[in-house]
Amino acid sequence: MALTRLQRIVFGFGHVFNDLCASIWFTYLITYMMNVLKFSMGNAGNLMIIGQLADGLGTTFVGLESDRTSPGGFRGYGRRKTWHAVGSFCVLISFPFIFNPIPCAPHADEWARLIYYGPLIALFQFGWAAVQNSHLSLIPQLAETDTERTRLNSIRFAFTVASNIVVYLSAFLLLKFNELETGKQDDDSGQLSPADAESFRYLVFIVCSLGSLCTLLFHLVLKEVPNSTVEVNDNRAGINDAEEVDDGVEDRPLAAATSSASTAACTKMLSLDWLKEPQFYAIGTLYMLTRLIINVAQVYLPLLVTESFGLHKAWIAIVPLVVYFVSMLTSVLTETCHALGRNRKVANLLGLALIGGFSASAYLVQPDTVTPWQLAFPALSLGIGSSIIMIMSMSLTADLIGPDRDSSAFVYGCMSLVDKLANGVTVWIVQHTQPHMRPGGDICMKFFREIEGFGIGGFAAVAFLLTLCLLPVRIGQRRKLAAKNDGPNGYGSVERRPDA
Repeated sequence: MALTRLQRIVFGFGHVFNDLCASIWFTYLITYMMNVLKFSMGNAGNLMIIGQLADGLGTTFVGLESDRTSPGGFRGYGRRKTWHAVGSFCVLISFPFIFNPIPCAPHADEWARLIYYGPLIALFQFGWAAVQNSHLSLIPQLAETDTERTRLNSIRFAFTVASNIVVYLSAFLLLKFNELETGKQDDDSGQLSPADAESFRYLVFIVCSLGSLCTLLFHLVLKEVPNSTVEVNDNRAGINDAEEVDDGVEDRPLAAATSSASTAACTKMLSLDWLKEPQFYAIGTLYMLTRLIINVAQVYLPLLVTESFGLHKAWIAIVPLVVYFVSMLTSVLTETCHALGRNRKVANLLGLALIGGFSASAYLVQPDTVTPWQLAFPALSLGIGSSIIMIMSMSLTADLIGPDRDSSAFVYGCMSLVDKLANGVTVWIVQHTQPHMRPGGDICMKFFREIEGFGIGGFAAVAFLLTLCLLPVRIGQRRKLAAKNDGPNGYGSVERRPDA
């Protein structure tokens, strides 16, 4: 049964709390720890990698346990929604303390503060991983067609972008209000300082309040569909629509994605079976590179704005706000443009080309003569490009899973594990490359331009080449299925499928 518009919107609500927290985490954690709490550059990187390791391990654990949990979950609530509720609770009780000085001991030694924030960050990231994994695992379970999957991914990303816009707009208003209240304009440096701690305290309060409300609506309105019900519907649709599949119609049920609905039904993928599939590693690598591009660019965008280009601290909210406003518009257009949804690989190449434009322009802009208007092209390129590649990578992952919903959490868990570890290690390496670097120096100005230029550009180039290699491959074709059929459409066939 097709989802209603209300169900699609409420599905998007389910990840809003995560999106709000992730926006603050990736955009402001490093600069907050360095400039507000006065951590060294190296220890700020240590806190980031603690969180990413906890996130990655938590994602794998939740992925395995979620698939093993009975379909009814806790008292018939649904296994995905049960884990979603557990994760949301962990986020709620930990995240508010991360972006606040230690109560009664705000000036404790740095090693003591590291011990205090470390466990809080680990608990937050475990909860974040539980919410992300369970929410992603609902997509193959709720969506019956390729178009429906793309639509759910577009709605999900639209809420991600909207959440980022809320965070950046709130941050801008809070920073300006705090500046007016204290009477300090900071025109000489434009940097964050311990005086801005109160702004982040209010920002976290806004995020937790709005996120909790959206999570509550998600759990009250959306009902988890049992796998057995979806499979019956899919198999019936696959048999009835067999002629449409042969004729190349793209909007087909998931069970019809293989050459035979009945064959796909009896070729159930177990967790270990995925480790034998080459496409599992190819799509996983593409997903990892996509997350690296988006997250690393987001982490160092505020430092690029203030440290490399010397703009006022209010621009750490304005520039990301422009990026994500453009991303939201792009995600809406992607949802309505069926051509993009059906040509995912070509669309991904377009998005990666735009990311390359962002990297080149971010590096070529000269700090001595930069004006806010010169950042318009980098911001627009990053916004449009990141929106396209995120939606397409999620859609390709859903195509890979196809009708194998029972092991979908394992797939998302493994991909998220590699994603989190890659992001954590990358940021840690960057932070420890210049561990004693201080704001305002020439090295600092050049350093963050090189990260956004060569670092992000390098990730985009590798992802571009990988997408080119995937162009002739039919995403979702199983080696396990091909071994049974041993027909002309077996694994490795170069038969083109426009929607994958």
